[in-house]
Amino acid sequence: MSGARALWHSDRLDDAERVAAEGVQRFPSDLLALMEHGWVATARHDWAAAVRRWARAHEADPDRVEPVPRLVQALRLIGRIDDAESLAKERLAHHPDDTDLLIEHVWGALARQDWPTAAARFDAAYRGAQDPARIEQSFAAFASRLRAVAVTGTKEPAGRPAPIAAPAVVSPDPEEDAEISTSSLMLSFESIGERCDFGAVQRHFGVEPLGLLRFAWSRIDSLVGALDDRFNAVGTVDDTGFERFGDETILLMKKYGLVFHTFVYGVDQETSDKREAFYQQQRRRLLFLKDKLIADLEEPQKIYIYATNEYAADDDVARLHAALRAYGPNSLLYVRPERDGRPAGTVEQIEDGLYAGYFPGLVNFVGGNQPPFGLWRRLCLQTYRLVRDGSGNEFLKALL
Repeated sequence: MSGARALWHSDRLDDAERVAAEGVQRFPSDLLALMEHGWVATARHDWAAAVRRWARAHEADPDRVEPVPRLVQALRLIGRIDDAESLAKERLAHHPDDTDLLIEHVWGALARQDWPTAAARFDAAYRGAQDPARIEQSFAAFASRLRAVAVTGTKEPAGRPAPIAAPAVVSPDPEEDAEISTSSLMLSFESIGERCDFGAVQRHFGVEPLGLLRFAWSRIDSLVGALDDRFNAVGTVDDTGFERFGDETILLMKKYGLVFHTFVYGVDQETSDKREAFYQQQRRRLLFLKDKLIADLEEPQKIYIYATNEYAADDDVARLHAALRAYGPNSLLYVRPERDGRPAGTVEQIEDGLYAGYFPGLVNFVGGNQPPFGLWRRLCLQTYRLVRDGSGNEFLKALL
């Protein structure tokens, strides 16, 4: 079944479907075969099929917890929230610290827009999970609002916008879905700054790629300097600073002025040994992600995105593009504020492999706001089409 997994991780979903279905046909009672069949449906966002397949995997071995969170997710996303909630609650009684189950339990309350319950579940999940950092990362876009609700005991903090529903499958145009799946589209791009907006967009559409700058703050001049320096200082002991933002520990790269979320809270309350172990783990993670980014830049497989509230001149944008192209034939979508003649949702080509997109601006996550997900999807789709249809470099077009 590793073949099916490799295929759907590579976005070859039709081939993955064929291989996984053949595996189930040959080994109808094999749990791993049944789970891979379920994973393909999940990757395709075919939630009706996902319900059937994960239910079959759960029935094959009711004591195994792995199929349950995916079945709960699929039930929620086809609107069977009561069934999803009931199953999550029943299995949490047996596996109270399973991270995936705890995450889905929070999403169940968010799907109802029951913020007090979601806040209570989020707090309990963070305290009781095997992997609390992943709990925090899964709800990064909602964490401040959930904590505010937990503190005030209100349905929604005063002055906040209306609640945002939990992520769901967004299919605004069947022709677009036939052209490329939303998950594949989101995975065709990688954020390199200025803030976390596109990382949140990817999360909304159900993908969680690893990226050094996905949840980071990087100004264009600092980023160009880091690219020119091959991020040499990132992850080193001398250059990595650890500071607090609220109760979260954040990372500061002193040489380049880059700031990274960890989504880990309360580190300052731990023992010195635990703090040092955390610091070492974070530096190792930075080194791994730095090496991954450089490897990806040298063998281009993605379109890079930089979004900012500053309307930089095309010459300044070209500097960033040139820094990326020093590694290989990389493409850049530079997203900047809309203006007369350039309404939000527009994408235009500046030069080969360099595109400008227009949007209303970066959002205030601390204030509980969310990016305009549909608009971001349109920006990505238009850029994807420009690259595919001849306005981008040949190497990247072949990959797309």
